[in-house]
Amino acid sequence: MEFNQLGWNLLTLGLFGTFTTTLSLVWGLRYQSRNIIENKSGQSVSTVQFLYGVCSSMAAVVYGLGILKAALIINGSIMFVARFPVLRGLIRYKGLSVAEKATGTFLVMALAAMMVLPEKEGFYVMFQLGGIIFTVAQPWEIAKNRSSGVVEYRLLVVACVHSFFWLVYGYAIHNRVIIITSICGLMTNIVTILLWLKYRSSEK
Repeated sequence: MEFNQLGWNLLTLGLFGTFTTTLSLVWGLRYQSRNIIENKSGQSVSTVQFLYGVCSSMAAVVYGLGILKAALIINGSIMFVARFPVLRGLIRYKGLSVAEKATGTFLVMALAAMMVLPEKEGFYVMFQLGGIIFTVAQPWEIAKNRSSGVVEYRLLVVACVHSFFWLVYGYAIHNRVIIITSICGLMTNIVTILLWLKYRSSEK
């Protein structure tokens, strides 16, 4: 575990930064879930991104247990629990398209294989690199609808900071997969925020 390496270093900054922003993400996800329920709508919120997020959170837990990395285990567990209510609300009010059902089936099968097969790193890399593609789904959803919909702005801001601390953590442990995916996540979150601001201002 990383705790025996703590001190005045990047690892400590990244580790505690990811923990702190994960708790902030839980707060943001609660607001996102509330927005969906109160409006009885999931307009402009990407279902496939949350579907992927739920599965990738569990993949982080499985991989973290395999390599004994506390950040992956704790963050993955918390994010799985926090993202699930949002996904449930989206399924209730938006339903699932055929493509989303197929994507979900594939992700669950991949996750099951990851749990039983010894090559967990390969599966984790697949989930993380796939995440680069699926994070684009949120800004695309906003741009496609030309509306900010019920997307929670506070969640977008916290997610941006969260990606930054994962970048710091990835650099500290010299994990190229985490570094690359964190950079992509940071850039995508910034684009999503700019799109949200653009369409929110035109809706007033």
